[in-house]
Amino acid sequence: MESLNPCLKLIWQVKKSIENGNSVNLGIKKYLESETGVWHEAVQCWFVGVKQGADVDWVVSGQQSPYRRMLLKVLERGLKGEAILTKLAQLEEEVQEKVEMDLEEYAQRVPYMLLMPLALFFFPACLFLMLGPFVLQLMQSF
Repeated sequence: MESLNPCLKLIWQVKKSIENGNSVNLGIKKYLESETGVWHEAVQCWFVGVKQGADVDWVVSGQQSPYRRMLLKVLERGLKGEAILTKLAQLEEEVQEKVEMDLEEYAQRVPYMLLMPLALFFFPACLFLMLGPFVLQLMQSF
């Protein structure tokens, strides 16, 4: 499921770090060491900005997903020393529900997407098989 929503992996990594008695900082660092991609780059830019005390609102507001924005805000509070484990658990549930809804929506669209190859390839072949003998008989009669 993590490949469907990249912020899930970050949630899991930070949550695992907190449950093992480590800091939020260490969980984010472990995530940044193991991942690549656009979301990774945004998290890395945000993390460096938070560590330097810079204003990182532009990174947070630049995220299209409300779940990603919320995650960055929660992690920022965690880096400041607040307890965020329950908030991470709630956010994890919401993100997983969203992923499941997206999967259901995709599964509902699959039959319609499969109609296109059927219409392009199978229907003309069936039509040719059905009308072929008729056309041959018509050509032989003239």
